[in-house]
Amino acid sequence: MYINGLASVSPQEDLFHSSEVKSYFQNILPALEEDYRQFIKPILLRRMSKAVKMGLLCSKKALSEARLKFPDAIFVGTGQGCMQDTEKFLEQIIDKKEQLLSPTSFIQSTHNTVGGQIALDLKCTGYNMTYTQDAVSFESALSDALLQLEQAEINSALVGGVEEIARTSTGFQYFDGQLKTKQIHNLRLLEEDSPGTITSESAAFFVLENTRTPKTYA
Repeated sequence: MYINGLASVSPQEDLFHSSEVKSYFQNILPALEEDYRQFIKPILLRRMSKAVKMGLLCSKKALSEARLKFPDAIFVGTGQGCMQDTEKFLEQIIDKKEQLLSPTSFIQSTHNTVGGQIALDLKCTGYNMTYTQDAVSFESALSDALLQLEQAEINSALVGGVEEIARTSTGFQYFDGQLKTKQIHNLRLLEEDSPGTITSESAAFFVLENTRTPKTYA
């Protein structure tokens, strides 16, 4: 099995193009804004949450790097899914008293929205699976891909993980001690002895194939 393409979006610059590590003085780190219009039609961007935009951008970049038009299968891991659309829908329920709700946010709030949007964009009708196993969601997706590649059920796989932050839902993590209550520098996390940690949003996708190419990473 070989990694022939990869791409990521995170609070840090692409480490393959920049060695600079960004410092933040906050506990919830947003992903850097990308020029999504280079890869996604503007008319589609309007309805996409951050998770969908990041996932679709990374998948198209990784496939382009691997010079692969269609993967045999798509595997996505996400622990929390599309939280922004989930939050929008729940807020509509409250604000509109459960009357005349727009279905858009509900439809796009499911965990498999990212994998589905990638398949729609690529017109890929093969195996498509989303794993939601909390902190090991990506690892679960990767395990499925490796098994199918090893058993020669597929020759190529697009594997990725994606998580997004949401204004209210992510803030709930302060209440149960998951996040530090005191703002800290991200580069000094291991020096802090207070309970909790910091969090961020990001996406990373990889093209795995059974054949080595000149672009192979490992």
